[in-house]
Amino acid sequence: MSILLIALDEDFMPALIGRLAAQGDEVRVLEADEAAGERWRSLGAHIASGPRWDADLIERAAQNVRTIVVGERHDQDPVELMEALVEGGGFASREMRLVVVGELQPRARSTLRESKLEYILLGSVVRRGLLGRRRASLTPEQLAEAVDAADDLSGGPRLELNLDDERAWRELKLPPPGA
Repeated sequence: MSILLIALDEDFMPALIGRLAAQGDEVRVLEADEAAGERWRSLGAHIASGPRWDADLIERAAQNVRTIVVGERHDQDPVELMEALVEGGGFASREMRLVVVGELQPRARSTLRESKLEYILLGSVVRRGLLGRRRASLTPEQLAEAVDAADDLSGGPRLELNLDDERAWRELKLPPPGA
């Protein structure tokens, strides 16, 4: 199976690429930064270079892909990026699935909900500390496991999950962290 990764946190990418590649998945990454692209290539990913909000590029990179995984590591308008993902992903396959890692602002969430695509939102993967700093609430390996499980769910899901909630892990058919 093929999977396309876009705008994911750099600390999370090695765990996810390693997990997916070990299972025999073809991992593709849409990456504008050349140095980052080389890093992902060295881990076994195929790189598509260019802007993340280009629906045509997303469509080309997502040919024969089952799932697009997108994160919050971008400077684009979240609505513009979601529109490009919905358009490009939808043109690449009628059965495309989006897995969104992190929180979506309300207009981007509405764009996703109004689409015909399958989707799974994996929210609350970071927390703010006392000084407002972001810190991961899950290890990269735990998050990679959740993304992998979201990719494998059957039945045309349209789910919005909070990974701080044990019920979300049950929806993914996984034990909650620490259980």
